[in-house]
Amino acid sequence: MLQMNRRVFSELGASPTLVTGSDSIPKIIQYKVRKLTPLECWRLVGFSSEDYWLVRKALEEQFYNGKDCTDTQIYKMAGNSIVIHVAESIIESLKGIL
Repeated sequence: MLQMNRRVFSELGASPTLVTGSDSIPKIIQYKVRKLTPLECWRLVGFSSEDYWLVRKALEEQFYNGKDCTDTQIYKMAGNSIVIHVAESIIESLKGIL
């Protein structure tokens, strides 16, 4: 259920338009949000599952002496990468201009 301006809206029905003012932000009463897994992050930036497992294994062997590595490093690597599909689209667009 969403509550806004003392009115309640259904999650399945219509909701009010988003505006720039902060006085009418919908309040979400019930929600469920979960953190993406490192594997999901890698997939979102265009890498395969095999790439993820190869890098994770290499990190564990080289820096963690065979123990599980922290997910923080894997998240950082995904966040610092270039999204392959977006880069390809930009390059194709630039080819037409140049």
